[in-house]
Amino acid sequence: DECAVITSSQQRDSCYISKAELTRERELCESISSSYKRDVCYAMFIAEGEPSTCAGLTDPELQKICEEYFA
Repeated sequence: DECAVITSSQQRDSCYISKAELTRERELCESISSSYKRDVCYAMFIAEGEPSTCAGLTDPELQKICEEYFA
């Protein structure tokens, strides 16, 4: 994929976030190396009502909020 060939990890992560947002493919978030940016990516899908997204979050506070959102 076009994001994988980007050498800068920051730019590559941004590419995956943009691509996930455009294609609505949550799986692309898994390719993001920065845990913060990965959480940002997953957060886009929480608002759309995908409770399984909570498991992908690395920030404990965000994970708690996510789980409470779907409780």
